[in-house]
Amino acid sequence: MLLCESSEESSALRIISVVGMGGIGKTTLTRLAFNDTNVERHFEKRILVCVSHPFEQQKIAEQILETLLGRKPDLAGKDNIVREISKCSSGKKTLLVLDDVWTEDSSDWEQLKASLKNSSPGSRILATTRNERVGRALGSRSKDIFLLGKLPEEKCWSLFCHLAFFERTREECEYLEDIGRKIVERCKGLPLAMKTLGGLLRFKVKEQWRSILDSKMWEIEEIEKGVFPPLLLSYYDLPPALRQCFSYCAIFPKDYTIEKNRLIKLWMAQGFVKETGNKGMEVIGEEYFNTLAMRSFFQDFEKLAGNEEEICCKMHDILHDFAQFLTEKECSLIEFDGAQKSWKNPSFRAIRHSMLMFEREGATFPIAMDNCKGLRSLMINSKFFGENATGAESLLTLVIDQLTCLRVLDVSRYYGWTMLPDKIGKLIHLRYLNLSRNRDLKTLPEAICDLYFLKTLNITGCDNLIVLPSGIGKLISLGYLENRATRSLRFLPKGMERLTRLRTLKEFVLENGV
Repeated sequence: MLLCESSEESSALRIISVVGMGGIGKTTLTRLAFNDTNVERHFEKRILVCVSHPFEQQKIAEQILETLLGRKPDLAGKDNIVREISKCSSGKKTLLVLDDVWTEDSSDWEQLKASLKNSSPGSRILATTRNERVGRALGSRSKDIFLLGKLPEEKCWSLFCHLAFFERTREECEYLEDIGRKIVERCKGLPLAMKTLGGLLRFKVKEQWRSILDSKMWEIEEIEKGVFPPLLLSYYDLPPALRQCFSYCAIFPKDYTIEKNRLIKLWMAQGFVKETGNKGMEVIGEEYFNTLAMRSFFQDFEKLAGNEEEICCKMHDILHDFAQFLTEKECSLIEFDGAQKSWKNPSFRAIRHSMLMFEREGATFPIAMDNCKGLRSLMINSKFFGENATGAESLLTLVIDQLTCLRVLDVSRYYGWTMLPDKIGKLIHLRYLNLSRNRDLKTLPEAICDLYFLKTLNITGCDNLIVLPSGIGKLISLGYLENRATRSLRFLPKGMERLTRLRTLKEFVLENGV
């Protein structure tokens, strides 16, 4: 379908839809095709975008253009972005993969499809969706809708055995086969369900396998019924601290690249990871991460671009749905457009961890957060505060004045402001402060040294940061000073020797940036 061409469709943009229930393997299949060597050679431009819901046409267009340009676009306005997509793809054989599409409104796609009309003959759009009607709304003909069925029984058994019987003896495998086949039958041909249960049962004995088989979790009637029972079985088998670590990941958007070390430090800041015996928190956090990875709660592992030491991963969209299902309103991703908003909605009172996305020019921070004073984590993701120093400072002042229970504050990747407000010292519960890649930040206030519980201070990529506060030795809990790529930093202040818990100092500066 992707590579074959005929005279009948030589001038038409062919749209192929892969349809199947959640957890069946649509994303895995399309990414295998996307990364296939023959596909790489066939198409001059390849673009992969996670669409998900709610549908945001401009956001999708920005991601497409970013891939085409190889950098963040500096254009504003959807029409300008779409015109640039048309220009960049003109005359080039293009493959656009749209993963996890939900919208059934065909008008949502007209402008984006039109932007590829001048691409070379043989160009394709490949979409994944859980609903056949979505494929038709995209413009797929009947012959271009591929219904992905459940795995055959023996393929299911093979996948399950690969995980559940890993490093077991032949005698053990034969002993457990009868119960194992009954468990696989209950997974109803869904690869994600079998991967999850295979990871769960890997170190379990026969009585525990029997308990899983007889569990009432299989009777659950919630959404994604076929997948949620295995996920719940695996989730409730985890120790309470590990359950908290997993459900905390609901704070991130779908298809978000999660940095392992950053995630572990966020867990530590929330108190989910505690020292035991001779093991430090970082070691235990690493063990927690590896356990969740082994249970297939994380996937798509790779090294972070520009930092070979850092491992990053993603969550399957079904697992993200599952994490949100578990946390209900406790973890929340909130997107703001250009309108002023207030967090006076009573439903916000339960929110403890939130990421705010400012995706539109002119978007502003909530004017009041009366019902969010119990917030423990706040991550702010914005492309548009950057050139407005006053707006950024006002934002931080609001946060400090109203959200005094914060343990995590992430305001990375801001531009235009040169220093933090002195009020930062009021956030006495703060354990994690991420200021990384604030390239105009020149100084940190002395008040930051009043944050006695602060464990992580990230100033990576603060190119113009000249000095650290002279009282930094007062940060007696500081364990991680992430200061890579702070080339303007002249020296490390006296008092650093008092930081007896410091485990990470990425760069040691003696004098004048040396």
